[in-house]
Amino acid sequence: MVRQSIVLHWIFSKKQLKLQFVSHRIQEITQTFPPTLWSYCPTGDNPADLLIRGTDSEALYDSLWMHGPSWLTKKSSWPQWKQNETEISHLQTEPTIDEVVNDKAMSVEQTGLHRIPSIYNYSSLTRLLRITAYLSRFIHNTKNPNARLTGILSTQEINNSLSKWVYNCQQTYFHQEVKHLQSNSRKKMSLVRQLRLFLDKDGFIRCSGRIHNTPLSGLSKFPYLLPTKHPLTTLIINMTHVNQLHGGVNSVITALRQRCWIPRTRQTVRNMVRKCAICRKVSGRPYSVPEAPPLPKSRTLCAAPFSVTGVDFTGALYITQEKNRKCTYVYSHVPTQELYTWKS
Repeated sequence: MVRQSIVLHWIFSKKQLKLQFVSHRIQEITQTFPPTLWSYCPTGDNPADLLIRGTDSEALYDSLWMHGPSWLTKKSSWPQWKQNETEISHLQTEPTIDEVVNDKAMSVEQTGLHRIPSIYNYSSLTRLLRITAYLSRFIHNTKNPNARLTGILSTQEINNSLSKWVYNCQQTYFHQEVKHLQSNSRKKMSLVRQLRLFLDKDGFIRCSGRIHNTPLSGLSKFPYLLPTKHPLTTLIINMTHVNQLHGGVNSVITALRQRCWIPRTRQTVRNMVRKCAICRKVSGRPYSVPEAPPLPKSRTLCAAPFSVTGVDFTGALYITQEKNRKCTYVYSHVPTQELYTWKS
């Protein structure tokens, strides 16, 4: 069966599964029963298929459900299952950036900064930039032992780390646009034409509009281009949302466009803000009152007054125990019930 093969692949896999739930269950299974004790039951010899696929009573009486497979009592003749490396190639520790971002970037060579510190392991942009800055400092100190950098991280090192991640993100995702801009072709791509993209002196992709003569900073007039679906974009939006004191969508978009341009910005930011737990506590809707159930039968029939009475006790009641003669609280609830029924 296909599901049996998948489970066996999970059990025999030596790599960490990316699904946390599956990883915990497989860990419990392997701790209780080693992988060597697991075998494969072919589909034709699996009695469970009779219930899954369905069968009639006559076929069920004279089937595997009654006597089982012929090889069940002979361990030497049990079917063998061989693990195929080509079938479990999809079980990776983590997906590559190109697999998550977009299918068009799957042919890009997976080399760059993202191969050293995995961006998927960080939920904070500040932490990612600090780790990257420490790695860059280590590389610098290794190459320049006479000019070692020590002490706390400087602002320049943090900014350099952010620039490295932006450059890596653009080179990985917009590799076709980069080649097109470097070729100086007259026939421009749609994205290059719409956003008026160009490469600056450092190789970054920037957007240009019609505000060249405004008294704004160069980064505000020519923001960096970032992809819509990328881990770095998610971290930048989350950090901007926190810096804006969990402001609304418009506030986050205004702050983002001071430094970068993200296609479909409003839709992306709106999805991020909706996932913020703090914002959901403040602006979340109150719990809706459930619909009232139908009235009981005794309240819908015509009857004399007090023909049906009831008592409902709620809260704390004082009682006196016989042993220590102390007054204690007892929380009880007696549902409304018919105590007396008078017949007219």
